[in-house]
Amino acid sequence: MGGIIGTNLTAGVRNVIEHCGNFIVAVNVSGQFDMPGLPKLLVYAFFFSADGDRIVQLITLRNRYDV
Repeated sequence: MGGIIGTNLTAGVRNVIEHCGNFIVAVNVSGQFDMPGLPKLLVYAFFFSADGDRIVQLITLRNRYDV
């Protein structure tokens, strides 16, 4: 499994959902990087839990569905 390595990476917040103290933030990702095999609209979902002002758990997934 590979990651995105490139310059001028931009992430625009698309949607934020709060559920039972946890959060899901969906972002559109764009930039200057190789896109072979990736969809034109690249969306990542960040699932995180917070304790006060600290993120205590973070899971990042390439989202294949709308959130």
